[in-house]
Amino acid sequence: MAVDENFGRLAVDLGLEDRVLSGTVLADKSISEKSAVATGIVDRMLEKNWRLAVELRFGKGRPARILYDGKDFDARLAEAIQPKDFSEKPQYDTGIALLAENGKTAVIRAVAMKEGMPARFAYELLVKAGLSEDALIEDVVLLGKRVQQESPQDAYELFQRANANGAIVALYECLAKDFRIENVKLLIEIAKLYFHWDEKSERLQSVVLNALEYPEKAAECAKLLYDTVKDERISLPKDKIKTLRYLTAKNLGLHDLMKYTDDDLKLVWAQEHWTALPDEAYGIFVGNGYEGREVIPCVRRVLSKKKDYIPRNITQEHLKKALSGLPEKDYDLRVCVARAVGDKVELARVGRIFAGLVGKERRAYALLFESGAKENDADVNALRLSLIEESLKEAHGGRNASVDFGWIHPRDNKGYEQAYTILIQDGGAKHAYLIAAERHDAQKIEEARKAILSMNTPLESLLFFHQREDADGVDKAAIQVAEEYGITADLVHSLMAER
Repeated sequence: MAVDENFGRLAVDLGLEDRVLSGTVLADKSISEKSAVATGIVDRMLEKNWRLAVELRFGKGRPARILYDGKDFDARLAEAIQPKDFSEKPQYDTGIALLAENGKTAVIRAVAMKEGMPARFAYELLVKAGLSEDALIEDVVLLGKRVQQESPQDAYELFQRANANGAIVALYECLAKDFRIENVKLLIEIAKLYFHWDEKSERLQSVVLNALEYPEKAAECAKLLYDTVKDERISLPKDKIKTLRYLTAKNLGLHDLMKYTDDDLKLVWAQEHWTALPDEAYGIFVGNGYEGREVIPCVRRVLSKKKDYIPRNITQEHLKKALSGLPEKDYDLRVCVARAVGDKVELARVGRIFAGLVGKERRAYALLFESGAKENDADVNALRLSLIEESLKEAHGGRNASVDFGWIHPRDNKGYEQAYTILIQDGGAKHAYLIAAERHDAQKIEEARKAILSMNTPLESLLFFHQREDADGVDKAAIQVAEEYGITADLVHSLMAER
């Protein structure tokens, strides 16, 4: 028989097991010889690939199903199957399915209870084994107890599946005695589901207090602890409540924060997050009437983000306090805030700084007047003189058709007089007329009219005055046009009425 078994083993090593079992090779052999060959094939395959061995041994229509006569097959099979053989759910494994169909409960159970078998796989194998309900529960509990030290969560899920409430309570007691922060979520869940109200409250309080003994680690589960205290109305000492609120707020995102109505929690959140989220934090500060040390730096961050826009919810008092600490060279921001709070001293200060910066002279001039400067102030006189010279250079350089004095401030009468005189003398009668009209200066308007009529063609003058709805100018220009075209002034007016 040994020769026939060895023959079968050789057939496997040559990859010819199927041909040997199903072909004519065994035709002339006796039943006992055929059985020995089949046994050698299955045993050798078991050493190489247990799934193929199971298929040869139990597959429908397989010759070895009847011929196999080996010893201790089940024990050797259970030994051959290893936890690493399962990368997917075992209940879908073809080899396990064949074993279950053939009543190999003991084999499947032995595999399930092997050291190193993942708990979820072990449970599926036990279910697949076809155990009685009591036996299944007993094995699942045994399995859970075996893995609970390494993986309490897996043990808990196994106990749940077996409805082993006693084991779950015992698991809680074990975890509570050897408290670890990573088990907080599981402890809270068990306490909520498996203890009556009076005992549940005490258990939850114990979990929270134990967790707060490790504040750095507790930060990871602070929200869970906070929600538990709030939802289950757990009483805590004031110092512990303060610690829990701090840990929760520090690690809470803005989206989650909006779900809470606890103003104290929101205030702590704002104190911890104002540097990253100043707009949201300031809104909370104001809403709670908080005036702590973070408020003004927070306002400055908000302003630095907005630049030329000041949110309406920032109070005047906070703006005034924030102004002094804004970046010194962020002049646009400083001017914006100074305007908002009416700080004319700051406007004048920035104006004088601008006076010494190339390209900022016009803004310096405007800021000085905005700050309340008088037209005869030394700084104003110096800037005005410089700006007038600059305007004349631009005009004479060909960049403008006439001198541009649009920068002159409405309260700068001295500048107006100077600009008007220069324009009239420099051939800029139309521009002189416009700035005189802005000030409703009848005497200079009339003087400018005359200059326009003398410097331009009658038709150009007529169109200019008509466009500005200057009746006196139109009348005077109409007379000149009438003379030029040899018609009456009334006809000129009638034609202009059609425009």
